[in-house]
Amino acid sequence: MRDVQRQLKAYVKSTKLTSVFNTNATHVWSVDHGNCHCGYCRSIFDSDDIEYVDYDDGYCCDVNNCEYDLTFDIFTRFYGVLNAPTPDAQPLLRVNQHEHLPAGVDPAHSGMMKFGFVYVPQPCAGNFEDCVVHVHYHGCIDNNYTLRERWSNIIRLNNYGETNGIIILYPQSRGDKETGEGCWRWELNNVTRKVDPLFDTRKSIQLRTVNAMIERLSPETLDMHRSGREEIRFVT
Repeated sequence: MRDVQRQLKAYVKSTKLTSVFNTNATHVWSVDHGNCHCGYCRSIFDSDDIEYVDYDDGYCCDVNNCEYDLTFDIFTRFYGVLNAPTPDAQPLLRVNQHEHLPAGVDPAHSGMMKFGFVYVPQPCAGNFEDCVVHVHYHGCIDNNYTLRERWSNIIRLNNYGETNGIIILYPQSRGDKETGEGCWRWELNNVTRKVDPLFDTRKSIQLRTVNAMIERLSPETLDMHRSGREEIRFVT
């Protein structure tokens, strides 16, 4: 991460960068609650008993309790003073991402899951225009809607969003065999070269899709039925 910090300093003003290196977080989202202890995923992969690990709790490799509220830090930096988060957030809603693909793009070539998630605070439900929209990109993650929904809930963006009038859009990438399962397109490879050569620009398929979802975000574009996990899980 220090290499990333040095790289970013070459493009971003230092006043816009904040670095926290005093935790043992390892490629995870840091929180201040839960049973996924800090460094959990690293301890798994350093173990000689890796084949005996219970991967049912594999989401611990995506989020760790490092006694550091990363969500609070990020939202404070973006939006200023925050109201305290609610302990009970609303269920997520769904948005059909394939309906927002650029014209002529085959969903199979988009690298996008069919559905993304949206969190709509109760005060925003009547008029989305009164609220801020925050876009949250996941890291590489299994193509399992239940796991992805769990991740979107545990990091507490929704809890802060509810009390601060912030709608959270969670676009969902499917990834591919070259880029990696559940990964966003981040490198030039055989897939991106063929179907999305502008993958790292504003003209990429994925970024244009996300922008379209933001522009068209309204109760009419969402599945306003607050679906349970089992219903979401098997949508492909």
